[in-house]
Amino acid sequence: TMKRFLFIISTVLLLVACGNSAADEFLDSYERVVDRYVLYMKNVKNGNPDEQALKDILRESQEMQMKAAELEGEFTKEQRKRYVEITQKISTTVMDLY
Repeated sequence: TMKRFLFIISTVLLLVACGNSAADEFLDSYERVVDRYVLYMKNVKNGNPDEQALKDILRESQEMQMKAAELEGEFTKEQRKRYVEITQKISTTVMDLY
């Protein structure tokens, strides 16, 4: 499931290309999903996996992938930078936990 999540995130990253409030809203939503995923990973590490939370996160990630496709070409350089910073939270968490 982590590979699936990372695939979805990678796909979104590939679609991020110039800026509007829809892109900012997308990034805000994306950050909330990533934060929830980081919390889920910490709970897994502590022996408290919540399978329903993971299902919800994966569903939201798929919805975000579709939204990213709609916003293709709408991200500014700063928005792309923010996206990368948000995505790095996943890598940092995985490295810290494992």
